[in-house]
Amino acid sequence: MKAQDLKNSILQYAVEGKLVPQNDTDEPANTLIKRIKDQKDRLIKEKVIKREKSLPPISKDEIPFEISNSWEWVRLKDIVYNFGQKKPDSKFYYIDVASIDNNNGRISDNINIINSEDAPSRARKVVRKGTVLYSTVRPYLQNICIVDKNFDLEAIASTAFLVMEPIEIFNKYLYYVLKSPFFNTYVENKMVGVAYPAINDKNLNSGVIPIPPLDEQYRIVDKIEELFKKIDQYELLEEKLTNLNTNFPTNMERSILQYAMRGNLVPQDSTEGTAQQLLEKLVVDKSDLIRNKVIPKQLEPLPISINETYFDIPDSWEWVRLNQIGGIVSGGTPKSNEPNFWDEEGIIWITPKDMGQNKNLLISKSARKISSLGLEKSSAKLIPKGSIVYSSRAPIGHINIVEKEYTTNQGCKSVVPLVYDKYIYYALKLFTPEIIKNASGTTFKEISGAKFAQTLLPLPPEKEQYRIVEKIEKLLNQTKKLSFL
Repeated sequence: MKAQDLKNSILQYAVEGKLVPQNDTDEPANTLIKRIKDQKDRLIKEKVIKREKSLPPISKDEIPFEISNSWEWVRLKDIVYNFGQKKPDSKFYYIDVASIDNNNGRISDNINIINSEDAPSRARKVVRKGTVLYSTVRPYLQNICIVDKNFDLEAIASTAFLVMEPIEIFNKYLYYVLKSPFFNTYVENKMVGVAYPAINDKNLNSGVIPIPPLDEQYRIVDKIEELFKKIDQYELLEEKLTNLNTNFPTNMERSILQYAMRGNLVPQDSTEGTAQQLLEKLVVDKSDLIRNKVIPKQLEPLPISINETYFDIPDSWEWVRLNQIGGIVSGGTPKSNEPNFWDEEGIIWITPKDMGQNKNLLISKSARKISSLGLEKSSAKLIPKGSIVYSSRAPIGHINIVEKEYTTNQGCKSVVPLVYDKYIYYALKLFTPEIIKNASGTTFKEISGAKFAQTLLPLPPEKEQYRIVEKIEKLLNQTKKLSFL
């Protein structure tokens, strides 16, 4: 059970009289209610508060559950009063919804001090220390608090609050009743409005609440706060577990890829040759692709110094530049004014927003399609299926293997693979943080085709690439099944 669900359960038990035992020696609530009525009559007589129209008696249909014989049901208005409204005439503390620390049920430390001439039109309700405030706008947010400060200036709250000064009712008990599930249900049924749902003061004042004997109110609050402290400790653990669950797949994937790219995930096999032998073959393969105009002429790979490499790799491996193991193709913008250029039967056109981190290595279905007819007259290029597309413009690092012919805009770079495409895919995923370091730009960050081509990657022999990918995907599938909650 979630921490908040536990707290809600405790509050519901509390208001039903099930959280602490009743004590026969406590003054019954009906005596307390009579005394509250007498005090309210005295306040009216002394003109501290105005006499208001009486609310109708509580009907059986309004009572949501049974309570002890020593308790009483009352309307909220019967046990509270307020200090009225006034237009500020001097500098004052303004309490609006943003001033409420609803996690701790108190006034936050950043209350605004406002000159009277700058007072908002909603700044009208007078409050004092001990007052209970309930935000009637979007009440599901539970912006409820007890004013726990002595103010050196007058404190005035927004008309978005119902101001309640409890009469011989423990203000903390009232606070917890207002936060309880049964009262929330009542409020939800009385809310009106869509964009800013609210409950009016009359309906809120009409809500029925259970009142235990005064001494029991204190025992209930003590028990609630004792249990809430334990739940807060549980909540911290819950948050840690949630974060672990959220971050675990990403962290685990990165660990697996690091093991893989260091040559620690599968054993080496000396009969499979070396990466150096593979590179000699790739030189010929790349030349064939350039000659057949599958890829453009490539930049010469820069020499690799030992200080440039990230970690040690097996003797049969080699550190290589990306354009040694694949042809780099930069994206371009197709010319939409070409006749018959847009064509639903055409090839896929990919932009960074079409990509995301697709788990199936397939491009999203939202990508637009264009006719290959216009590609001959534009900077866009036709890229063969099985190529790897990489978002090189913010957000940098979205990567997919595309199973159909496609083209891209300038926000993407593509790799026409000369080695196993999935191996390049996983290698680029691991080294994306290093790739991002080479990005430049002010309006948006971008990695150039030249810098992307010089990305440094570890290369194993060809057969080992397949064994590595098979092991990566097996482990990643197992990772998906793990959960800590």
